Amino acid sequence: MKKIFALGIFFLLLITCAHSFDESTESRGGLENIDQASQVKKPAQETPITFAPLTQGPLHLTATFSEPILRNMVDAADISPDGKISAALKDGAILFSPFNGGPLSSQTTELSSIECLSRGASPLWKWSEDCSFVWTARREVQHPSHFAISGMQAVQIFPKGETRILPPLEHPAGLLDQLLWIDNKGKAFAEFGMKGGYYRPERENPDPTFAMVDASRGSILDSFSIFKFAKEARVTINYPQAIGLANAAMTVLPDGRIKVLLDIPNIVGWVVWTQSEPPRLLANPYPQGLDKQIAMTPDGECILVVQVLRTDGAVVSDTPGKEGYTPGKSVEGTLASLYELNTGKKLWNIAAKITRDCSGTPPAPVISDDGRFALLRIPAEEEDPYIALVSMQDGKTLQRLPIHQKMDSSANRMGFFQNGVWTQEGYDTVLYSWEGGK
Repeated sequence: MKKIFALGIFFLLLITCAHSFDESTESRGGLENIDQASQVKKPAQETPITFAPLTQGPLHLTATFSEPILRNMVDAADISPDGKISAALKDGAILFSPFNGGPLSSQTTELSSIECLSRGASPLWKWSEDCSFVWTARREVQHPSHFAISGMQAVQIFPKGETRILPPLEHPAGLLDQLLWIDNKGKAFAEFGMKGGYYRPERENPDPTFAMVDASRGSILDSFSIFKFAKEARVTINYPQAIGLANAAMTVLPDGRIKVLLDIPNIVGWVVWTQSEPPRLLANPYPQGLDKQIAMTPDGECILVVQVLRTDGAVVSDTPGKEGYTPGKSVEGTLASLYELNTGKKLWNIAAKITRDCSGTPPAPVISDDGRFALLRIPAEEEDPYIALVSMQDGKTLQRLPIHQKMDSSANRMGFFQNGVWTQEGYDTVLYSWEGGK
């Protein structure tokens, strides 16, 4: 009887978690096996899941696309600004999935999940202005270890399969170790001579350097040596043999110059750097090592910081016979804050209470191109977590969007496109459009 009861519960859970879509949504099959390039429609399910906004506001549900290509966890994903193509990084390849049912394609870059960690809202690729290709980079690696054997090479990758090699980006400090893309015209933030331990054979890093680059022309716009900066700022570099970024946020200012904020674990404080100006050190209002994410406003005036709140004393057990998760005490705290960079003044806060934890790293906050709105994942309180559309003027929530993958926050993705907001989780990409225009 116990076995029959358990089976009954199991099948009930399967039925409860099944997907189907409302008549107002669109559904598209993707690749069941990207290597075999075989397209298979996802079968219709029985229990409907609604993606309609949870509250009234400026967004309405436009369409939902089901993409089996996203069935396994991907390292990063977004959609084109025109809302027509999904792009995802999986196993070192960028996968393109058109929403109109066109053929899928993939291009190997050997970018990895390591590059996706703790980068705030700074992406590993950026769609071009006309959405015809993405700016990104590729490298050569050893297999199966994936240690690098070459520096990065900037490229343009087209969804139809073409790859265009861009002029090489070179600096005396060493090989190009990282590119974080800033705008749709090829401007990016770069790291040179900084990750020698990721190479085989290992490489020396005598002068790790950050740079601002224009990949379309293969030009270095500005750069600074981290060791030289530390000496001039009279700060100590912890673990100088392993320089890296915990977070980075950046924008292209109205005058065309790049501005970045760098959270470097080796240095106590934030580094703010504007192209053609020397970098400067700001006090970091958060304890060193605190789990947080950042995004910069398009005008470069403010920084949005989101803390990853967790319960106090949670226990995850893998002891045989005692496997499971025991939540800790609920925690109330500041989830998000907006700061002026020039003055350090805090403009507003968003408070939250968390009663249960999620696995994974939540998506970084995203700010709209016009600086009016932000998207944040709000953790679970007594109710389920949700995505909040927030006013950048005062931090007030304007609308709530649903989350169905509640226990793995890394499965939730979100962003803005030309006509509204997109979200992703599991198979599903959901588009929300502005009511009556933005």
